[in-house]
Amino acid sequence: MDAQALKQAKWLGGLGIVFIILSAIPYIGTILGLAGLVMFIVANKKLADLTGNPLILSSTIKSVIAAVVGGTIGFVVAFIGIANHDSAVALIGSLIIYLSLVVTGFFVKQVFDALFLEFRNDLFRWAGLLIFWGYILAILAGLGLIAALIGWILAAVAYFTLPEVPQHVEQQGGNTTNTEQNTGG
Repeated sequence: MDAQALKQAKWLGGLGIVFIILSAIPYIGTILGLAGLVMFIVANKKLADLTGNPLILSSTIKSVIAAVVGGTIGFVVAFIGIANHDSAVALIGSLIIYLSLVVTGFFVKQVFDALFLEFRNDLFRWAGLLIFWGYILAILAGLGLIAALIGWILAAVAYFTLPEVPQHVEQQGGNTTNTEQNTGG
């Protein structure tokens, strides 16, 4: 693994998630959220390249598509229903938003499960679980969203705690060990 690329991915991923969390701030939040999404994608692209695990990037892209496309369609449908005083259409829009959250959570969990397997950092696994189940439980008002928020915070910490020095995971007789890889310098 390339030490410089790993360091960049570490900071892009951590800061990207912080910016995504800060997207709830009025006005500037939209800009922070978009910047955070781009940073999250770039970080996971770097990590996918470094580890040779394409699931990291493909699931990242799928999660972003599910969130943006599903959320936008759901919002537009719900808005049309509200504007036309049609509660059935508004409910359908809300259901689309909810389903896009669940699908997004599923793909985010795949990303963090893959990162857990590559780096053996339990925070990634817990972040994925909390985000996925938090989005499923979002139907119970704020309870699920609080769990998801905690999951995103754990994910940011997980990125920030990635190793500075590249490590290589080897399989030896069924035992998994982490050893530092010689980077030639």
